[in-house]
Formats: sequence, structure tokens, C-alpha cells
Amino acid sequence: MDGFEVTIPVTAETAAAFAHDPVRRAAAGRLMSLLVRPEAGMDPLIVTMRQMAGEAAALGLTPELLAAELEAHKAERRR
Repeated sequence: MDGFEVTIPVTAETAAAFAHDPVRRAAAGRLMSLLVRPEAGMDPLIVTMRQMAGEAAALGLTPELLAAELEAHKAERRR
């Protein structure tokens, strides 16, 4: 994918996360590209979720592991 720089307003926290994480920046760029130019006839959110699911599977993330991470995150927030 050819890369082009654009400016999009985000929160300070988001800007800081992107500034220090090139992987996250690249993922956000792919997400934005999908939202603006989705596959013909498909809801952009569905297309994005499918791509993210494929990327997660390629990294070895299973639905069970993701569910466990979500539960751990919720437990941490309750403390």
C-alpha cells in the first residue's frame, strides 16, 4: 500500500500512542483506508472487523485468548 500523510484530529492520548508505536500507526492507516473505500457492497465496519480478525489469527490469537484478555482487562478496571 502506498502511504500518504494526512492530518486527522485525535485526543492527546491517541496522538501519544501513535507517536511511539509505528505498528499501531500502520494499523490505523489500514483501518482508515477500509472505512473510506470499503469493498463493493459491504459495510465498512464488517470489512474492517474481518480484516482485524484475519490479522489476529495470523498472530496466533484465538477467540479464547482474546476473551481471557478482555476479562483480565475488565477485572483490572474494576480494581
